[in-house]
Amino acid sequence: MISASIPKTRNVFFSSDDRGLAVDHAGYPPGFRQANHMHARASLTLTLRGSFEEKHGRACELAMPLSVVIKRPGVLHADVYGPDGCENLQIRLPEDMELEEILPEEGSLKWHHRGGPAVAAFLSFAKLLAERPRPGTPEIEFALHDVIAAIGPPTLPGGVPPRWLMRTKEHLDDSLPTAPPTLKQLGLEAGVHPVHLTRAFNRYFGCSVRAYLKGRRSQLAALHLARGSHRVTDVAHRLGFFDHPHLCRDFRSFASMSPKDFRALVRKLGATTG
Repeated sequence: MISASIPKTRNVFFSSDDRGLAVDHAGYPPGFRQANHMHARASLTLTLRGSFEEKHGRACELAMPLSVVIKRPGVLHADVYGPDGCENLQIRLPEDMELEEILPEEGSLKWHHRGGPAVAAFLSFAKLLAERPRPGTPEIEFALHDVIAAIGPPTLPGGVPPRWLMRTKEHLDDSLPTAPPTLKQLGLEAGVHPVHLTRAFNRYFGCSVRAYLKGRRSQLAALHLARGSHRVTDVAHRLGFFDHPHLCRDFRSFASMSPKDFRALVRKLGATTG
């Protein structure tokens, strides 16, 4: 657990060549704030425990466990860490690696990717880091590049979602863990037909409304699991899953890992790298 009043960052891997590809394990205390700042290198970050809110201009995103954050270099942003603090695993890309090699679309920051192959690849990489004895450098580097490759270009045309669609997504976020609204209700509130809403959601967010809700509920489950204070069955009931198996199925579909194994990984990684 995070107990210090200041952030703790520890390098846990550095590539064998001279390119500077590195991995850090970072822990932030509850309520910690970082004023506007920027990074010289692009990075890929997996949140393991806790949460943080990231602001860039008028844009604001909340990262929870199983959020993968892609950050371009030279982008001014501020961070506020949640009541549980936060633990992140961050890949710092080499200076000669342009983020456009990973995300070739222009003009899109792409702060967070929820779901997709990047989460499973990142967790697989984290498992290698937590192993004792730790695998050799070549195996870790292969897994590290699997993560980078998994952050492939989105299947979306890009662009900024309309305000009504952003409000719809916020409504969905606010509705959890209770029963979410129906598509008909969302359409009435947005003033659009449910079919148009569904198509727009897929276009701008890369998944269906149903898949988005499943992913967000899995992230909320990960938030509780990482705390270690609740049984998996209790987490399932608290978040509106039908039962324990329902949580396990959805969580494994999202993270390619069982809830129990995720909780064990967060504990082990914190103990071995923190």
